[in-house]
Amino acid sequence: MLRHRIGLTDMAKHAAGNDDQLPPDAYDPAGFAARIRAVRPEAVAFTAKAPAAAFLRRRTGAVAYGRVEGPADFPPVWVMPSTSGQASRFWDARPWLALGQWFHARP
Repeated sequence: MLRHRIGLTDMAKHAAGNDDQLPPDAYDPAGFAARIRAVRPEAVAFTAKAPAAAFLRRRTGAVAYGRVEGPADFPPVWVMPSTSGQASRFWDARPWLALGQWFHARP
């Protein structure tokens, strides 16, 4: 994955579980932003709406799948449907395909 400049991290460093089971203070948007700015990836992709909404400071229902507007000084932000079997009712391959097309079109 590193060969493709893909890394993994999360916003909930001190809690685990389904999004609906995490306490309200589980996410650390400031710490996440600092880690991302330190390594400067080509893009950031959230694999669920709840952490993306916490980072973007929006309601979960106001966050769409696909590329979304993030901070001006931040890599492009993508919100993807979860690959978890528990979230299968939300599965849609189109945002994942769009991210792949965007990634491969990069210089």
